[in-house]
Amino acid sequence: MAEEKEAPKRVSRRQFVKGAAVGGAGVAAAGMLASCAPAPVPTTAPGETAAPCPTCLPAGECPPPVWLPEKWDDEADIVVVGYGGAGASAAIAGTDAGAEMLLIEVAPEEFIGGNTICSGGGWTHAYDKDKYLIYLRKLCRGATPDQYLADWAEVETQIIAWMEYLGIGYQQAIHDYGHFFTTEMAEVRPGVSAGAGVSKDSGIDQYRAMDADGNLVRGAGLFKLFADRVAERNVRVMYETRATELVQDGVTKEILGVKAEDKTGKEMYLKARKGVILACGGYENSPYLIDSNVTPGVRVYPAGTPYALGDGIYMSQKVGADIFHMAGIEWRGFGVKPIEGDNTFTINVQDFGSGIVVNSYGKRFYNEDKKLGHTKTYAALEFDGYPDDPTALSDYKGIPAFIIFDEAKRLEGTLVPKGYEWLWTMELYAWSEDNMKEIDSGVIKKADTIKELAEMSGIDPAALEETVNKWNGYCAAGEDLQFGRAPDIMLPIEVPPYYAIEVSPQFINTQGGPKHSNIDGRVLDRASNPIPRLYAAGECGSVYSLMYHGSGNVAEALIVGKIAAENAAADEPWA
Repeated sequence: MAEEKEAPKRVSRRQFVKGAAVGGAGVAAAGMLASCAPAPVPTTAPGETAAPCPTCLPAGECPPPVWLPEKWDDEADIVVVGYGGAGASAAIAGTDAGAEMLLIEVAPEEFIGGNTICSGGGWTHAYDKDKYLIYLRKLCRGATPDQYLADWAEVETQIIAWMEYLGIGYQQAIHDYGHFFTTEMAEVRPGVSAGAGVSKDSGIDQYRAMDADGNLVRGAGLFKLFADRVAERNVRVMYETRATELVQDGVTKEILGVKAEDKTGKEMYLKARKGVILACGGYENSPYLIDSNVTPGVRVYPAGTPYALGDGIYMSQKVGADIFHMAGIEWRGFGVKPIEGDNTFTINVQDFGSGIVVNSYGKRFYNEDKKLGHTKTYAALEFDGYPDDPTALSDYKGIPAFIIFDEAKRLEGTLVPKGYEWLWTMELYAWSEDNMKEIDSGVIKKADTIKELAEMSGIDPAALEETVNKWNGYCAAGEDLQFGRAPDIMLPIEVPPYYAIEVSPQFINTQGGPKHSNIDGRVLDRASNPIPRLYAAGECGSVYSLMYHGSGNVAEALIVGKIAAENAAADEPWA
């Protein structure tokens, strides 16, 4: 285990290296508000361009531009949409840069934290940006511009200084990055940890934060350290407030504020004098965006926050932003069919010595030893053509899927040990140690025979009986002739009663969103030009296009949130 460090001394803001250079994003809109500004048209709404004034009116008599609401309900220098790790970091940095900040969050106060709280709490620091750039190229496979990756490698070197500035202690953590790859890489083998948490060949180290007492913290603890610093700065927060649109100047294309709704559906307009930062996460709980970008016709459920609704994608598209990395999906594996709301528990099938996974046809379809998290080959979602029944939908190999096991497995203890998932983190549900609560509630189906179990689960009975018999034969012979499962974890399914759990694919997170440069967080339009006064950070348009390395999303959220806020704070106010 790595040797613990003393908490670092606080660094003054004067000593701390500020974010990257600020580009010219703020075109002052004062001229737009003078005489002969565009006149309102009855059918236009905020954000839409109106016809110009038919005549030149005296100064002061021309009506205000149609993109401005009749009144602003609140205002700040910078409005941050989303209160997870990226939003918290932005709120802190913007305040310390002298800006008045306003955070708006769709979740209730007790459920803030985004996906940061559902993480392991690790964050990475680039100690060799040149090696790290090679590593990033491998992760992104050409789908992220090289300069963008070089910018991010540079930005990643700043996170230690940010933590020290905030007075947050940390410790290096041993981590092996090899499981994020399916093939060995010649130039960079990140699977080789070189002690003390340093993966020398990849140019990055992983760290874990410590609380005030020197205890290492996970994701929820890491977020609390940042949330405490937000509270110390008296940043205003609006909870249960969902951003719905960005208010945009129809001529300069500047972002002037945010249209939002409170929990009653009441609309409000929030002026952002300097800028808006989208820190509202990905789209892992947006069925429509999942249908459009991942698995048509299949509902994938989040392991993390259920408030990742894709709002940043919709809002930024409407004001002309380019969208990228929508195929950047991080799978968690199989999750139990949701018990509470839209969330699900991860169930690690590779730990089921006597369990097999079958589809509704009663057939196994992959080697259950296979790790299903952080992979791009997800057997359940392989398209399997068209069923014989002309009225049935087209098939995926493992949708729906069921874990089949016996009483011997149930008696081993809980099937779902405590993890980082939303339901565990928020203490909304605790899986029972003996699994009886889930059996009694029907989450786990129970039957005295395999045939009866299949009938109550919607599985082909004859096929399931044949599959279980075949599996038991493989176990007796010590060889899985179908998929090559490792013999040391092959146990027969033969002790009644028998059980089935329906499972579904599960996300860790998504990476897609508005395209932006990580060197300053500015959102780019389709011509790769910055949309004035609009920024994004975290999973709302991540740098990672194909794969991300462990702790990379957390680091990105924390450091890009900071840099985006510092750049927005340096902009001149539009009003």
